[in-house]
Amino acid sequence: MTKRRTGGAGDPATVAGAAPAAHAALRLDPARTALSDAAGRVFDPGSRRWSAAVRDTMPAAGGSGRGQRVELQAAARWLQCESGHPVRVPVAVIGPRDPTAAQYAAAEAVAHGIARMGFALICGGRAGVMEAACKGARAAGGVAIGLLPDADPACANPWASVVVATGIGEARNAIIARSALCLV
Repeated sequence: MTKRRTGGAGDPATVAGAAPAAHAALRLDPARTALSDAAGRVFDPGSRRWSAAVRDTMPAAGGSGRGQRVELQAAARWLQCESGHPVRVPVAVIGPRDPTAAQYAAAEAVAHGIARMGFALICGGRAGVMEAACKGARAAGGVAIGLLPDADPACANPWASVVVATGIGEARNAIIARSALCLV
């Protein structure tokens, strides 16, 4: 867990190991092998930490640098697909079995974005928000893992690309929560 501190030397942008602020400019070096933040710190994808060291190819604080400026989503995609050190833990999307049209659309869009960034998705694998999430992930070419409460894999929605028929009922919700990098 990253500790957040503010003000002066304790500012998150200057604390080695802390994540960059959401508004911080992120840059990929010309060879697309390193990610830096506005303070010039370099992210090590192997250790998942920001170093205080400044690379020559990266911009110093306030400098234009030679790296390509990227948004947070592009940085996540670089980590997952190009860095050689992807996060192997899936992101979970959870929600009601009987969603509103807006909830269904939101789940599908969120899962599409998760998959576009290169993350696997895990959900309950049945109807409603779970179906929308699987549909969105698959539409983006991603992996949608459906963890069913049933013992029968035929109970899965048609968009789940990996089906695990647990037969443990609602207890599967705890497995989804524990196995996920985060819950959406």
